Amino acid sequence: HEVLLFQEGSLTVSGKVWRNGKFTQAPVEGASVYLYGQELVYNTVTDAAGQFEFTGVNPGFYDLAAAKDPTGTVIEYQKMLVRDSSFNLLLLPDHRRGTGVG
Repeated sequence: HEVLLFQEGSLTVSGKVWRNGKFTQAPVEGASVYLYGQELVYNTVTDAAGQFEFTGVNPGFYDLAAAKDPTGTVIEYQKMLVRDSSFNLLLLPDHRRGTGVG
């Protein structure tokens, strides 16, 4: 069996949060972005260009979520992070109606 060793707190996770505009996608400033791990939760807010960055992230499985009222929310589930990673997150309208899916 091959054993993989990763340095604790060694990863950078970055990306951009978008919304659908009338004709194109636009960056979202001030969106809350969360990285949920088994033991740790990281959070930040996007800048004017819609960009975010987490540094010192431990390798492992994470859910990545972004939200901004009233624009919407997005969740990416069970991302395995073992190297520096970048994500594009598209906010969708938040219909909290309980569709029974999930």
